[in-house]
Amino acid sequence: FDENAISDGKMYFVLSGVVRIVKDYHGHPKEVRNLDEGAFFGEMALISRQPRSAKAVVQSDDAKIGSLDQEQFIKIAKINPPFLFTLLKAVLARIADSEKVIEKLTESISHKD
Repeated sequence: FDENAISDGKMYFVLSGVVRIVKDYHGHPKEVRNLDEGAFFGEMALISRQPRSAKAVVQSDDAKIGSLDQEQFIKIAKINPPFLFTLLKAVLARIADSEKVIEKLTESISHKD
């Protein structure tokens, strides 16, 4: 999917291959992360139908992607709490990484003043 695309309410799992996540910064595409087997992306769509925050690009011909919608997610979370905990840990780690990037950008801007 493209950045700012209307959400389909699904998150995705990389079953094989590589998916690249790209975000546009003032007209310049910037790779946010590369995801390989076992990784997931698009999780914000489960909670919110906001437009996609980044572009997902399949990088390998052998890629296989699975999807999970909100109804399926809720069912799995009820019967498999460790799945929910693992997902939450990963999302929180991404938030922490984003905060570090913001802090570095803020520092670099303040040093230019």
